[in-house]
Amino acid sequence: MSDPAPLTEILDRMQRHHPAPLARDAVAAQETEERAARLAERLKDVPARYAGAELEHPEAHAWVTRYLMDERVDGLLITGPVGTGKTHLMWAIYRAIAEADPERFGVVSAKIVQLLSRLRPGGDESHDYVSRLCRAPLLMLDDIGAQKGSEWVSERLYEIVDARYEAKRPIICTTNRKPDKLAETAGERVASRLMEMCRPLPVLGGDRRLEPVR
Repeated sequence: MSDPAPLTEILDRMQRHHPAPLARDAVAAQETEERAARLAERLKDVPARYAGAELEHPEAHAWVTRYLMDERVDGLLITGPVGTGKTHLMWAIYRAIAEADPERFGVVSAKIVQLLSRLRPGGDESHDYVSRLCRAPLLMLDDIGAQKGSEWVSERLYEIVDARYEAKRPIICTTNRKPDKLAETAGERVASRLMEMCRPLPVLGGDRRLEPVR
């Protein structure tokens, strides 16, 4: 009885007799690997606490669907008291967009206080950074209204918000403040544009951080 043919020889025979299925499988495997690599790259900036954030909010889910069809949709102003899950929802939206694997992924996220810190004199105030905030297809600003109000803050925020307003590029903001109170720390011009650019999305309930662990 002769020895069995080596695996490589068997595969070679299969390739010669059935080239199309093997080629398709190879292409599919490569595409799966490339998609996984893209997703890992896009999710690397998601904070560990929100790494598993799932998009369960129906209105936010509908918004993501609209955004994936047309990037120039209205943004979202996610409002609510402290601890209701606004930041969690923002990152769930981010993850949902990343996992949909759009051809162009350009979501930039920043906590408002950290963003302003980078723009202060002596900070990382580069033209490239400001341009990125203005030109990204989608900008997510967490905790707007947490910053102290000043003329400088108002001017810097206005520079970014107005550029996006004119270009019809959406912003998603989270805030503990009621929409009519945003002007107190962001400035009237910024608040006015955000109110026009963004749909209000209230997230209500108690402070989830104080709920007992189950």
